[in-house]
Amino acid sequence: MARFISPNDVKFIQSINSELIKDVISTEIYIFKSIIEDSEPENIYGESINRAYYTGVNIMCIIDRSSQDSRFMDQGVTTIQSFKSSINRQHAIEKNIIPEVGDIILWNGYYYEINNVNENQYVAGRFEDHYNWSFIVTAQLTNTSFINIKERLQ
Repeated sequence: MARFISPNDVKFIQSINSELIKDVISTEIYIFKSIIEDSEPENIYGESINRAYYTGVNIMCIIDRSSQDSRFMDQGVTTIQSFKSSINRQHAIEKNIIPEVGDIILWNGYYYEINNVNENQYVAGRFEDHYNWSFIVTAQLTNTSFINIKERLQ
């Protein structure tokens, strides 16, 4: 099967996918990229209290999230929720927003911190770059007291 798909077939699939995501599903998220220079200390992935982020960039995607779960800790009640998003790779490249571990996603009034990005969803199993289809992002609900959003310079 993989031998019989051409770049024109990929363009056709891309156009159908774009129409489906933008006009039918139309679920929008905002991705906030980390500002490593303004975060102290340099290790921003879970160890920095003062993390900084650029202003969010909106992008359409497909979302799968779990139900919220509450856990009772010494400090009080903690809400836990996982979040999975499929972002079309071409749309992300056009908006100059490549999701990475440590970035923040805003959706439905909640902030989620990305803990994994999977980039190996290929059309028809072809391992060339233009057949690489999407970013599969997993994230966890994060504490909003750690969010420090700044204006993004474009």
